[in-house]
Amino acid sequence: MVVTFLLLLWAGLAQALSPPCEGITGILGCIECMKATKACMLCHKDRWPAYNAVKIAACKAAATTGSTCRTASGDKECSRCDSAGWCYQCNANKYFDSAYNCKPDGAATVKATCKQVSKNAQCAACNPDNTCRLCDTSKLVVPMSATYINIPGSQSQCLTAAQVKTEALDLMGAAPSLPSLCREVTPDFKCASCVSGYTLTITNKCVKYGVTGDGACGQASTLPYRQYCSKCGKNARGNWVCKQCTWGRKPDASGACSINCKALWGIGCLDCTATACTRTDPVFASGR
Repeated sequence: MVVTFLLLLWAGLAQALSPPCEGITGILGCIECMKATKACMLCHKDRWPAYNAVKIAACKAAATTGSTCRTASGDKECSRCDSAGWCYQCNANKYFDSAYNCKPDGAATVKATCKQVSKNAQCAACNPDNTCRLCDTSKLVVPMSATYINIPGSQSQCLTAAQVKTEALDLMGAAPSLPSLCREVTPDFKCASCVSGYTLTITNKCVKYGVTGDGACGQASTLPYRQYCSKCGKNARGNWVCKQCTWGRKPDASGACSINCKALWGIGCLDCTATACTRTDPVFASGR
């Protein structure tokens, strides 16, 4: 009986969870919402917002994918479109050029830049997944979802520290506590990463890449997403891997802090896989 109970419990925990905002708003695919009004503010990246006169009324599944999408968009390398036929995701190894046509990175006629693939015109450096990690000025990278701009995916904008403070006060009711060398914030206005050459510690400090203790990623120069790693070490094979990640990320099987659960599944998700949210964040269980 005990064994059966434990197996059932494990099976339940292993199942994908619905984002908290789905239950609050009654809208399937809603990942960001407001507690007071129960209004949906953002749809999951695989869904597209449909509005009534004043707010999101539904998060619709992409109406066009595959060959249907290619026909609707007129782009043979487009893999996903919105309901109007606008392409917003290219096939593997293809990226948007300046005219938002899907082209191979390094094509003879067009070179897809970080600004283009991240859809952030002020982005100076991208992560391996083409999300922006650094602005081309002293501004901070801020997720679009932090300010409730309803654009699917992990898109971002570049804001000044003063603008970030204003947004945080308006949306969270408190000024953010950001170290001076912070250059990227989370959807809940905490520091996500620091300037190049520095790493964010679990105590919210930006320190130079070191060898031991906080910021021990100096030897892990080839480790993807190392700016999100607060503690590095070697695995059984002697390779440098991340042991502890910052701001809710956790090391994946390769030892990299690559999965951004809150960007993929909304601020109410704490742990996830690439295809499902596996644990909700109790702080945002009732929306923002």
